[in-house]
Amino acid sequence: MHKDNKVKKQRVIFIFFIIVAFFVSLELVCQIGMMLLFRRWNAILYNPKYYYQRSNNHALAYEFKRNISLTEGRQRSHINKFGIRDDSDDLGEGKNRIGLLGDSAVFGIGLSQEDTLSASLQAILEKNEHVKVLNFGVPGYGLSELRSYLESIYPVYKPHKVIYILNLNDFTLRNTIYEGADNGLYRMYVHPVSKLPWIIGKLIYRLQKGNALVSVRWYKWLFNGTRQKNLLCLSDMAHFARLYNFEFYVVFLPVRSAYVSGSYALKEINREISDFLDTLGIKCINPVGRFGNGPQLYFDKTDHLTREGCKLMARIIRDEFFEIKSKNTF
Repeated sequence: MHKDNKVKKQRVIFIFFIIVAFFVSLELVCQIGMMLLFRRWNAILYNPKYYYQRSNNHALAYEFKRNISLTEGRQRSHINKFGIRDDSDDLGEGKNRIGLLGDSAVFGIGLSQEDTLSASLQAILEKNEHVKVLNFGVPGYGLSELRSYLESIYPVYKPHKVIYILNLNDFTLRNTIYEGADNGLYRMYVHPVSKLPWIIGKLIYRLQKGNALVSVRWYKWLFNGTRQKNLLCLSDMAHFARLYNFEFYVVFLPVRSAYVSGSYALKEINREISDFLDTLGIKCINPVGRFGNGPQLYFDKTDHLTREGCKLMARIIRDEFFEIKSKNTF
């Protein structure tokens, strides 16, 4: 009997070491593969057309380079000396400063400087020379990063009003299986120590996303998996606004892929977020209906705003916050 127990124990130990050796081997393979990827990323970092840099703010990891202009075909981009997409270094002193906060949709990925949401809103408010619209959009930032970014950019411009354009893909969460659109940007500066768990997480992420660039299923999975932590970030933003006495609003960015057979497939998520914001005393606007008459005109295949989409969103913001409530706003 004693001999049998000893044999069983040896088998267990043997199997344990086989399993450990298997995962160590996988980790080594992943380490080698990631070295090739990191080498490619390093080449991108030194590309003169690359407009990101490492941030001293560890919560952000990366930020925009300062004073950089890029032109590709008809698309023009300029980052000013304060690190926002703006042709001017004007701080808007003496003007009513409106910050548009968000991710790549606010920044204007794929759009020239004059076609972005901030430029479109500035253009239709140009009769009011006392307004300065600020582009607080950074591609890849999720809600957690946008909260930290708001806290860092506020002392520079001290906006009177911040309008957060909430994109549901802002519910990505770094260092989890929900690590989303910015994983390339983020991981250029923050390499995972263990590569195997990160690669497994990315595989799960890709399985949920499927072959489509974006999908209703993916948005729901993302929101359900990060709801608690990201709603807390919204609460922190609201608290920060009250602390520094500026107006804070939320405008939902509709999702093109959610317009299905005459209905909006993500309306329940929007309703849940809206109800949560209501408990915080934060007004939110849900313009799903305004975009529903032709979402393919207003969004590209990645659910980013097109030039026409920016113009429509700018009109929505103007109608809600400037014409109807102009007497109470400033």
